[in-house]
Amino acid sequence: MVKRPINQKTKISALFLDFNGVLCSDYFYSSMKSDYPDAYHYITQDFIINSKDIINKWMVGGLNYHQVNSIISKNTGLSQKLLDIKLEESVRMMKLNSHLMEFAKQAKKNGAKTAIVTDNMDIFQKIFIPHNKLNDFFDKITSSHKYKQLKVDNNGQLFDITRDHLSIDYQNTIMLDDSSKLANLMTLKGIHFYLYNNQTKDSFINWFDQRYFFG
Repeated sequence: MVKRPINQKTKISALFLDFNGVLCSDYFYSSMKSDYPDAYHYITQDFIINSKDIINKWMVGGLNYHQVNSIISKNTGLSQKLLDIKLEESVRMMKLNSHLMEFAKQAKKNGAKTAIVTDNMDIFQKIFIPHNKLNDFFDKITSSHKYKQLKVDNNGQLFDITRDHLSIDYQNTIMLDDSSKLANLMTLKGIHFYLYNNQTKDSFINWFDQRYFFG
């Protein structure tokens, strides 16, 4: 976390938000939970957890969701077409964090730029972004799938891409993410950082108001 003078608030000109676990906590394939419980359990408790190489390849554009569902199909007996439909359906059902969206609205109202910086898949770009009109709200959406690299790759180049697009400085930027692994990278870049998860989310607004203001 970036150090600041005691009792002096820092102006924040850019708000960066992670997607999964921060701006949204819903899951892919959730529409399968009731009709296909065994397949849903396999996908969420086995495949996604134990197939990190496939998931990471998917997130950097090495695979598309049709190819991933072809792999899942072989292990569940469900058709790829059905899996495609269910995945697309579940993505349309995913809800945004209303508290953070309101926080982002206040940031924009006070002149700050807003961005999503996320390790994510093609289905996020194809369905979730247009379905929720995110391009109309956020000043920049930087996804690993589009830029073929994860947030921690190449010394955090996804953040540099976002910074340059918005023409802002890191010293006036804050990032909310649910991964503690990102904290060191944010410190090295000079980005203010908040670990936003189930244990800390309720304390965020008070923490922010004590240290920062938008401008």
